[in-house]
Amino acid sequence: MKPREITTPLAHPLDGLNGAKTPRKRADGRVALLLDYLSDKIGDLDGSRIDNARACWSLILRAEKADPEGDAVDSIKRLIDIATDETNWHSRNVTNFRYLLNNARRIANDHRARRASGHGAAADKMGELAGRLLGGQ
Repeated sequence: MKPREITTPLAHPLDGLNGAKTPRKRADGRVALLLDYLSDKIGDLDGSRIDNARACWSLILRAEKADPEGDAVDSIKRLIDIATDETNWHSRNVTNFRYLLNNARRIANDHRARRASGHGAAADKMGELAGRLLGGQ
């Protein structure tokens, strides 16, 4: 490392050594859109808005990882639709995004099982898109 020449005195010996900080990446509106979508479906969400936003962001990242070319927001909306359907067992338990994050695979598998057995005639497209959220399992 090449020593730096100090032309002006520094207020603190370590000032200026770390370089410029990069600005933090801010939310692009998808989290707020999904928070509003779920709260429209079920009413008030349990937990703080920050906790729900973090779990929602994790769900978005998971959806993008599972299907990079797909629309993560659409997949999560389909998952919310399936989970909040009155015929679904999970509908009474979905109170926040943490539940969706922890049980997304179970919700999609239950939906596939109901669809395969002929119970709960939900749209096939909803199950397919929610399945893509989980990477095909």
